[in-house]
Amino acid sequence: MKQTIHHVVIKGTRDGLVFFLDDQCGYAELIQELEMKLDLDHQQFFQGPLTHVILDVGYRYITPEQELQLEQLLHQHGALFLRQIRSKVVCQDDAEQMQREQAIQVIPRTIRSGQEVFHEKSLLILGDVNSGGQVTSHGNIYVMGHLRGIAHAGYGGRRDTMITASIMEPAQLRIASVIAQEMKQQGNQEMLFAYLEGEEIHFDHLHKLHHAMELHSLSISDLK
Repeated sequence: MKQTIHHVVIKGTRDGLVFFLDDQCGYAELIQELEMKLDLDHQQFFQGPLTHVILDVGYRYITPEQELQLEQLLHQHGALFLRQIRSKVVCQDDAEQMQREQAIQVIPRTIRSGQEVFHEKSLLILGDVNSGGQVTSHGNIYVMGHLRGIAHAGYGGRRDTMITASIMEPAQLRIASVIAQEMKQQGNQEMLFAYLEGEEIHFDHLHKLHHAMELHSLSISDLK
């Protein structure tokens, strides 16, 4: 049975090819699968005139040595010219920090009055956050139940985070350093999310999340 490649996705554009490389797997595993992709699946596709390639590596930091290795790998497998390596980080520390924040910590219980939960990872609360309870995260916060207490996303200053709840009636929300005080959800009980726009916290229905992500560069990688 043919092995399924999970960590390399290749898409054609008018200007050439974009290789989307998974930023969560190990580098050696990534190189192995990239080589297999070039060798087996798309050998004929890469033959012909010189083709420009963009490598999109997400939140992975690529060292100068790794960049040279990738460039040579492409050159060995046809008329492929490395035009750009597109990364969302500029150093190894940034990459490690972003990967920690993008990971998700599951809390399989209700947060009761007087309880506090703090984590660098995004938080998924499988229950309520009761009045007097507090959840704090460097990343995003997802409450699958009733949010009545305090939720602070983007602790440490990240503004591209959000807070989601099935029923949004918090005592206080905070994203980065911006605070929204007590609110009562109006109308139907459709799931809401809160996000930062300028110096104000805004609320919208969950089905509009994709549009908000485009406007505010929110990440959905930790929703997968």
